[in-house]
Amino acid sequence: MISARVGRWTDWLIALCLAVASVAIVIWQNSHLVVLWDLSYILENSYRMSFGQIPYRDFPFPYAPLTFLTQAALIKLTGRVFFHHVIYCAVVNGLSVLFTWRILLRILHATSNKRVIALVLTTPLAILSVYGIFPHPFYDCDCTFIVLVCLLLLSRLQHRPADDTRENGDAVIRFGSLLENFFAGVLLVIPLFTKQNTGGAFLISAVGCLVLLFLIDIYNRRNISQYILLFAGFILSFCVAIFLIHHFAGLHNYYKWTFRFAAQRRTPAFADMIGMYKNIGVVWSLLPVIVGLVLMWLRKNRPIGWLSVVFMLVPFVWPVIYLVLDNDASERAERLVNLWPLVLILSVVAILPVVRRRSVADLLVPLIVIATVHGAFLSQQLWGSTYALWPLFMILIAFLFQD
Repeated sequence: MISARVGRWTDWLIALCLAVASVAIVIWQNSHLVVLWDLSYILENSYRMSFGQIPYRDFPFPYAPLTFLTQAALIKLTGRVFFHHVIYCAVVNGLSVLFTWRILLRILHATSNKRVIALVLTTPLAILSVYGIFPHPFYDCDCTFIVLVCLLLLSRLQHRPADDTRENGDAVIRFGSLLENFFAGVLLVIPLFTKQNTGGAFLISAVGCLVLLFLIDIYNRRNISQYILLFAGFILSFCVAIFLIHHFAGLHNYYKWTFRFAAQRRTPAFADMIGMYKNIGVVWSLLPVIVGLVLMWLRKNRPIGWLSVVFMLVPFVWPVIYLVLDNDASERAERLVNLWPLVLILSVVAILPVVRRRSVADLLVPLIVIATVHGAFLSQQLWGSTYALWPLFMILIAFLFQD
C-alpha cells in the first residue's frame, strides 16, 4: 500500500516536471520566435474588443470569439504587455500536458505498467503540446486545450467492474460526482465557440456518442442519472451561449461570418480531404504494421512475438531517425506529420476488436478524438492543422497500445 502511494506521488512529480518543461519551452519559443502576422491579428482584434467593439456587428470577423475574448480580458485586466500573453500560453501548455497524462492513464486502465507507458507517451508533449510549436495565443491551441478538459471528464464514463453494483444488483457507470456530470455538459459547448470546424466536429461526435451510450444503458436498465445531468448542463450552456450572441452581436451576423463566410473561404474539396490517405508513404507505413500483426497472430514463441513488435514500430521509429539524418527542417517535419494518416487508419481498425471484447464506453474517447482531428483538417488539411493536435495523437497511440 505504501509503495503504491509512493509510486503515484513519483508519477505526479515526473508529470509536473514535464509540465514545467513545457512551460519553459513556450517561454523560450517566444524569446526567439515571432509569427508576426498571426500574432498581430489575434492581439489587434482582441485590443478592439477590449475597448467595447463587438465582432460580427461592428466589424467583419470570420472566427469564433472565445480566444479573442480571453485575450481581450487579459488586456483589460493587465494592460498592453505582451509577456502576459506569453504567460497565458505557457500555463495552458503546462496544464495540457497534465490533462493528457491523466487521460492516458484512464485509457490504459487495463494495461500492465500503465503508469510507465502513460509517462513515456506524455514525455514528447513537453515539446509538442498545444502551444509548444506555435507559442502565441491562437484559437487552434485553445480549442485543443478545452477538448482535453472535456475528454478528461468524459473518460470517467466507463463501466465499473462486475462486483461494483448497487443494492439492486445492476451494474452502474462511474461518472464522477453529480456536479462533475453537469460541468462536463456545460464544457461540451465551449470548443464550438473557440474554433468552428474543430469544435463542431468535437461537439457532434461527443453528443452522438453520449446519446448512443444513453440508449444502451436504458436498454440494459442501468442508472442514467449522470446522463440527465450532463445533457442538462449541455442544453443550459448552449442556450446561454446563443442568448449572449443574439444579445450582443445578433445571431444572423454570427452565422453569416463564422459559418457561411468561413465555409466559403476555407472548406476544402472532398478530394483534398482524403488526399492524405492516398499518399504512397501511408501505404509503405502500413506494410510493416500489417506484417507485424500477422506475425503476432501466428506467433508460437517469444522471439517471433518480439519480431512482430519490431515490425510495428518501424513506421514510428523511422521519422525519429530521420530527424538526425536530414538537414532539411521541412522534410523532417513532413515525415513526422505523415504519421497522422497511419495512426487514424489503425485507430479505426482497432475499434472492431474493442467493441467485441469490451464495452462501447471504452470507445467514447477514441471515437471523439478521431472525429475531432478530421474536423481540424477541414481548414488547412494535414500539413497546416497538426501543430496543436499532438496531445490527441498521443491519446490515439495509447488506444492502439491498449488494444
